[in-house]
Amino acid sequence: MEQFISVFAGVIGGVLSMIVKSYIDKKQETNSITKKEKIVLYKEISEPIIELVVNININNGLTSEILIPFEKKRLSITAQLALFAPQNVFDDYNALIDYLYNSFDGKDVYSFIEFRKYAMKFLSSMRKDIGIYKNEITYNGNR
Repeated sequence: MEQFISVFAGVIGGVLSMIVKSYIDKKQETNSITKKEKIVLYKEISEPIIELVVNININNGLTSEILIPFEKKRLSITAQLALFAPQNVFDDYNALIDYLYNSFDGKDVYSFIEFRKYAMKFLSSMRKDIGIYKNEITYNGNR
């Protein structure tokens, strides 16, 4: 009888161990997929912002010709962030966009240096969300 209990306990222990391992493996796989998907999506939403900044620099400032084509992309980015990003990433993106639109409306004077601060905050939030780094990224150059 003791032998039966030992064998039974061993089998139960083995089954429980396999279930726990399976659960942990599945959780790690899900987290890995989510991380990879976020990296792809964050890269995707960065492209229109980069394009906008290039256009601003080429045209020496914000114009309606630059902002109107960006508006559709901005709405798409907002929706994507609302679906998969945490609140702090969403907030930092909106702070960046608010700065740009306030500059266009004359409430702020556009400065690439100021824009870069908002962009770095937004990038730092994305990095933290992905889990790459926990520190803030800063520009330490002189331009």
